Amino acid sequence: MKTNNKLNTKFTKELEYFYGLLWADGHVTKPGNKHKKIDFYTTIKDLKDFKKILTLVYNWSIYKRKTNKDNPQWLESYVFSFNNAIIHKHFIEMDYHLKSHINPTKILNYIPEKFHKYWFRGYIDGDGCFYCNPKQCLRQFALSSTYEQNWKFMFDLCDRLSIKNGKVQKRQLVKSAYSSFRICNKEGIQKLCDYIYGDKWDGIGLKRKYNKYLECINMISQQNKKHGQYRKKKS
Repeated sequence: MKTNNKLNTKFTKELEYFYGLLWADGHVTKPGNKHKKIDFYTTIKDLKDFKKILTLVYNWSIYKRKTNKDNPQWLESYVFSFNNAIIHKHFIEMDYHLKSHINPTKILNYIPEKFHKYWFRGYIDGDGCFYCNPKQCLRQFALSSTYEQNWKFMFDLCDRLSIKNGKVQKRQLVKSAYSSFRICNKEGIQKLCDYIYGDKWDGIGLKRKYNKYLECINMISQQNKKHGQYRKKKS
């Protein structure tokens, strides 16, 4: 396993994106563990895009994970991994070993505010999704996490962006439990994505997720146009 890494302290778009991505789909071994590991998990469909960014930030060993042959929907998956005591200590100090239930307060205080949008973009690429259904006139943005997740940081972001009606849903099933944060109004989705993406794609992150956002926005625009024509005919 590669260990020739040094703590990256130069703030860049790619590094801050990685910090958000790791908060979503990463794993940092707990304090006291003899292995000072940082791992990140992904599937084959996103491997190329993530590899392009992650290898700019640190050196990684990349392994193919065992396939769950009993699940036909199981995608071929990979783990990015390295072992480094100094970098591991940095992530412990930023609470990454507690990320499944606390707010990312320390890491967002550490990152300059002008780079926060890249942290959120990475986090959304890891745990977020955009969904739209023209037939049902349905569009929504959703983040998923553990049942215990504290979503205050997303409500704080919504306050900053003047996004209304963000809400949390919690579900307890027989064998699992989870919570989600959702924005279901068109203005909120637009404001969120204007913040994390700006006015054009800059090549950092998952292009497929950006395209899904555009699909939702185009659907909203088409619906608004139809509604306008309907009101015009009615008048």
